[in-house]
Amino acid sequence: MFKKSLSNKLLLAVLVFIFFLSSAFVCIFCITTNDNSQSSSNGSEISYQAPFKTVTEGENSSVDLSIFDFTITGLTHQWYKNVTQSNSGGSVTSANQTGLAEGDHYYYIVFTFSGGISLKSKVVTEKIAENNTDINLNLINFEIESSEIGNLTHSLTYQWYRKIENSSSTSAVTAISGATSARYTTPNTSSGLYHYYVVLTVKTTDNLSGATSYVYFNSNSVAIKINPNPVFKVNEIEIVSTEVSVIDKITGEPVIKKYNSKSVNLSYFEEEEEGKSYAYQWYNNDKNDNTTGTAIKNATNAKFDTPTTLTPGTYYYYAKLTVDSEPEITSAVFTVTIKEQFESESVSLSFYFEEAVYPWLCKYQWYSNDKNNNTTGTAIKDATNATFDTPTTLTPGTYYYYVKLAVDSEPEITSSVFTVTVYAAAQKPVINDQTKSVIISNRGSQTVSVSANSPDGGELTYQWFLNGSPIIGATDSTYKLTGLIDRTGKSHYLYVQITNTKDNGNGLRTATVRSDSIEIIQSGITLDGILLIMLGCLASVAIGGFITYKIIKKVRESR
Repeated sequence: MFKKSLSNKLLLAVLVFIFFLSSAFVCIFCITTNDNSQSSSNGSEISYQAPFKTVTEGENSSVDLSIFDFTITGLTHQWYKNVTQSNSGGSVTSANQTGLAEGDHYYYIVFTFSGGISLKSKVVTEKIAENNTDINLNLINFEIESSEIGNLTHSLTYQWYRKIENSSSTSAVTAISGATSARYTTPNTSSGLYHYYVVLTVKTTDNLSGATSYVYFNSNSVAIKINPNPVFKVNEIEIVSTEVSVIDKITGEPVIKKYNSKSVNLSYFEEEEEGKSYAYQWYNNDKNDNTTGTAIKNATNAKFDTPTTLTPGTYYYYAKLTVDSEPEITSAVFTVTIKEQFESESVSLSFYFEEAVYPWLCKYQWYSNDKNNNTTGTAIKDATNATFDTPTTLTPGTYYYYVKLAVDSEPEITSSVFTVTVYAAAQKPVINDQTKSVIISNRGSQTVSVSANSPDGGELTYQWFLNGSPIIGATDSTYKLTGLIDRTGKSHYLYVQITNTKDNGNGLRTATVRSDSIEIIQSGITLDGILLIMLGCLASVAIGGFITYKIIKKVRESR
């Protein structure tokens, strides 16, 4: 009897030990409290992966994330389609819905967690406007409802986390404030490597005792690499020498025809990793976008120098980078503005204090201002004489100056405001294209033309010249040449003078440019040709007469 009692006690002890062991094992995954406190997941067991998406720093560096982009151990999901607005019943369906008919379509999703807890979403109504429409259910917004089973209520919450890695430091994992839904859009932020993951928390509440428990389901980590936004050293430059004289190939005369601009070095700052292959291609564009440009031949390095032949205007560039087999990266747009050098006349401003007996006791200081007053200006360095010459580099606009005078220990005197207005001169026309040469025959005709534009929106007028002399009435952008100019067989040339007329506030101003010479090649009967034909005819008559004479003579002798 004692042995049987002892064995029963041992059996009971073993059962109690197994019970406590299983309870401890369960508590590894489930935390039960009576004070509604909650433990948090810090991501210490998250495995950080290589970047799954690479973007460029700037306005469009944000990325849309969804829990469906992640692997969440212990969670499965299933979409359902229903014919009524209900999350009960319906048929199993996939996330990719294709060929949908016009009208309302009803969907809901079921999350099933390890441990047997299932939670449904509210019904989502998708209104399809056109037949044969495709949608992805994983991209729509849905809300998971709480579930009551017996005395227990189950609910679901989300929390997104981020870990930042950059060249200087590696940050700790932090919970993202407000990121508590199934979707999260990353912020437009600075360059670096960012790891994201999401934790799903299933909360279970005992409605009788009030006790709560939490089960956490961590996703894997995905990384987003944000490359530095390409920057360029200068975003606006001024031309040092706006005009360059070149020798006309036909006349040998110097012609002012092109601009000479500074070259701007554009750099794509991507830190190249050893062992990887980096392929660059630069593009230029006439629009401020990085999608519709044209590839620049041989511009395949991380840096690109803009041409020195750019005329005044705004130019857009961007680069594309491919690293090994990773997705192609497109830089932001580089904007390069070329300004025409402006040279204004200098105006001498004077202020004399006639009552000063000893001029060397007078101390002057000139000031410039962007407002029409003599109190808030800025002192001009070294402008300490009674006269001041305004700079010759002033661009069109209105400028204000004044001077302060101190005479010995007398109170300081401030002059009234000097107002200087600089007006813009008309800009030279820009020739885009022109006829290079023409061949003209005796009875033929040829039309020569020039294409030009006015940089400042002025009015263009034309005057054509033949061999340096103006052609009366030839005042259009085209000129029709009819027949030979003469019969000498010599080459002649045409060119056009284009004048831009613009009123910039102080009357009409003009600027003129001359085109390249257009060679005229004459094809037809010239004076030299006529002389040759006449000599040929005379020679033919002479030879023919001599032959005829010989024939007649021979006939007579035979008789």
